[in-house]
Amino acid sequence: MDLLAVGPAAAAESPSSLVWTEPSPPAGVALLTGTGVSCPSTQDCVAVGGGYGYGAQTFVTTDGGTTWRVVQTLSHREFESVSCPTTLACVAVGETLHRARDVGVAEVSSDGGSTWSRVRLPRKTPRLWGVTCVSTRSCVAVGERGDTLTSADGGTTWRGTVAPGDDEALQSVSCGSPSHCVAVGQGSSNDGVIATTSDGGATWVSSYSAGLFLYGVSCPSAKRCVVVGTDGSAGLIVATSDGGTTWRNQASPPGSGWYENLGVSCASATHRVIAAGGVIATSDGGRKWTAQPIAMSNVLNGISCPAREHCVAVGNEGFATGTSPPRAS
Repeated sequence: MDLLAVGPAAAAESPSSLVWTEPSPPAGVALLTGTGVSCPSTQDCVAVGGGYGYGAQTFVTTDGGTTWRVVQTLSHREFESVSCPTTLACVAVGETLHRARDVGVAEVSSDGGSTWSRVRLPRKTPRLWGVTCVSTRSCVAVGERGDTLTSADGGTTWRGTVAPGDDEALQSVSCGSPSHCVAVGQGSSNDGVIATTSDGGATWVSSYSAGLFLYGVSCPSAKRCVVVGTDGSAGLIVATSDGGTTWRNQASPPGSGWYENLGVSCASATHRVIAAGGVIATSDGGRKWTAQPIAMSNVLNGISCPAREHCVAVGNEGFATGTSPPRAS
């Protein structure tokens, strides 16, 4: 399984390290904070975040992350996560300020992120932190208070489901199949929690506790998932190969020095990339992780790898694109 991860620093192992570049920010955006990104292809990506003083923004690239454009700017709103199961269909979630309190918000796009429409959520839905769409029909969102939502029509309508715990703040969710999903976050006892569902999000069970806070999860299949976070002093990586029944810790590269791992993306069952203050990767299912050279010094919050030779990450100061180096002639 090829995996990539991001955060205050990151590392990776693959047949050859990706070459990471930092594209210029979109016109009119001096400083960008990217919170989530989804790439349904090596050319098409949608990112959410915001420039300081600009409010919530949505960004689109159609050239693999070389150039980006702002397609939407909204005040009094924040987007935290986006999922695009195809190059046309996307769902973004976050929060909006309503009567001096934060409430959950979701928007959908049917044209690759160029235009968006807000959709209705169940009453009293709190801030939403994560969303994943395993198909153009099936989506799952998670957020504060352990709230979980499911959609069977691509994000147009949502229903609340049985949360794994009322006091759990769920940060991220990934579905390896339409029925099997894993959600991660922090529990009421200030410990990282992992919740699983085997019925598409209708019911959830807390299956594991690890570290202090879990930020990201990626499931390339119903059996295999990788979770990243922090144990309070260093970045944390845990993985399962049996659908979440058992989990095992994986060692970060020596000297990576990250306090926390913030995002992870699995391009296959063996290739994984993690992002934090840099990038780390593995191509052997996590037995060995190595750091990949990256010039950016800012924290990377999210990453998406549509193929093992192409990844896009977003962070506190913009975008980063990782591609395979040119082959020697």
